[in-house]
Amino acid sequence: MSWVWIALGAGCVIAVQAAINSRLGKELGHPALATLSSFATGTVLILAYCLIVRAQIPQASTLLHVPAWAWLGGALGAFYVAAVVITTPKLGVGAMAGLTVAGQMVMALALDHFGLLGLERHPISPGRLLGMALLIAGVALLKRF
Repeated sequence: MSWVWIALGAGCVIAVQAAINSRLGKELGHPALATLSSFATGTVLILAYCLIVRAQIPQASTLLHVPAWAWLGGALGAFYVAAVVITTPKLGVGAMAGLTVAGQMVMALALDHFGLLGLERHPISPGRLLGMALLIAGVALLKRF
């Protein structure tokens, strides 16, 4: 299977997740409860997966060498899920997804250009800027129509 298809599938899942978590927030009466439920379900499933594949728990010495910022992924994920739960009913899945992808691309260009967080540098080019502009135009069209 191509990595491109996996990435496209992940994008499809994110759109479905937005709709599901938005509904869950409405049913539970608060976006924080939907976010908590989403992470609790995900935690149980990934724990089961780790047990199935027998993932080795790292030694304490390994954990101590992880950069402090590398532990922020869960917090950023919680922000993302909560933001999606709150904004999807107001913007619709299409506009919300387009805006989140546009935000991802803006940050991705900055991370790549400066080689931040230990990434290899990929300088901003006219083609990458054009791609970003087209993406923003697409989001504007999704939101307008």
